[in-house]
Amino acid sequence: MWISSIIQTYIYLNLNLLIPILQFEIITHEDIEYIIKFNKRLVERRRQVFEVDRKSLESFFRRMNLYNTIWNRRQRIIKKSGQILAGISYNRSFGEGNKTTALTMTLRYLRRNHYTLPVLLQTKNKQEIYDLITKTVEKFPEDDSIFGEIEEFISNRMIDD
Repeated sequence: MWISSIIQTYIYLNLNLLIPILQFEIITHEDIEYIIKFNKRLVERRRQVFEVDRKSLESFFRRMNLYNTIWNRRQRIIKKSGQILAGISYNRSFGEGNKTTALTMTLRYLRRNHYTLPVLLQTKNKQEIYDLITKTVEKFPEDDSIFGEIEEFISNRMIDD
């Protein structure tokens, strides 16, 4: 009986500690609306036509919650930020501006979770990530490396903010 009580207390404490941590990691409906508005402003500034596949975008971000079971926070953030960067670019949820939106939202997500990719803030290194994103976009759907290469790129460069 007392073992059950200890286990319940352990689970309760861990969940209560985990929920505040995850609140910054979970993409909410408001976040999705922000991403859509960002892309709309971006393409209108470029004098392009704004289009969004809202269902695709929402479905993609719902799938990110599958990573909430990864206990190592750094690994969880790498997986989720890789999903944002590769996912928006690869799935092309927007008619235009997918790579810029993906990169900007990834940096925003990392900052929100107290990480950064300083290499991306340097102009000379931006071409490297754009080349990687372009390479990702050109892959076939059954290619297992769609997200892996992006995650590796982030993992090797992500630092605490």
